[in-house]
Amino acid sequence: MHTATNPNHNAPGESLIKTVSTRLAGGGRKELVAEGAGQVITDLREFRSALPLLIHAAGLRVRPATLTVGDYILTPEICVERKSVLDLIASFNSGRLYTQCELMSVH
Repeated sequence: MHTATNPNHNAPGESLIKTVSTRLAGGGRKELVAEGAGQVITDLREFRSALPLLIHAAGLRVRPATLTVGDYILTPEICVERKSVLDLIASFNSGRLYTQCELMSVH
């Protein structure tokens, strides 16, 4: 059915935009909102994907930077490493996933 006639049907990508906007600062919990709330620091290499554009479309400021740990910094306490399924499996098998998680915990 067409999206306009079926209110329960989401347009492609709409659920991703909702996920991005609701995950900001722990879903809007005031105790997690940082001084720089409303912005996402994004690794420059991530601009090859559509996610930074979707984040911007959700109303958040996207700040490009060269990150040594993680792909996205949401708050000083929340860092995100984005992976495809194949990269996740390869990272797990090589031990790189453990190292990346350890670095994110330290920083």
